[in-house]
Amino acid sequence: MVPLPVDFMDISARLQSLPTMAPRPTATSINAFEDALVDVLSTILLAQDEDHGYRGLVESVEIYALTTAIPWRDWPDPGPTRRGTSINPHPTEGENLDASAARA
Repeated sequence: MVPLPVDFMDISARLQSLPTMAPRPTATSINAFEDALVDVLSTILLAQDEDHGYRGLVESVEIYALTTAIPWRDWPDPGPTRRGTSINPHPTEGENLDASAARA
């Protein structure tokens, strides 16, 4: 199973709404931040668990096990991949490029 591609700009926009811990972190602000982060991560689609998304990244194994019967799996980094694959789609896919743009 291959992880679904994630759009950086979309995720970055979602993370802008996280509560702040300024001027200094307290137990209440840290818990509020973690709860909001889990809510955001659960909305990002993931092939391994479409209902709970990436929330397993930040939740403890025990808490995540109470949420779902599917254990969290850390996906290995595929490393450098060829542009145009499902893991690394090319931004100009489907466009006709001239020779100089294709070389670039």
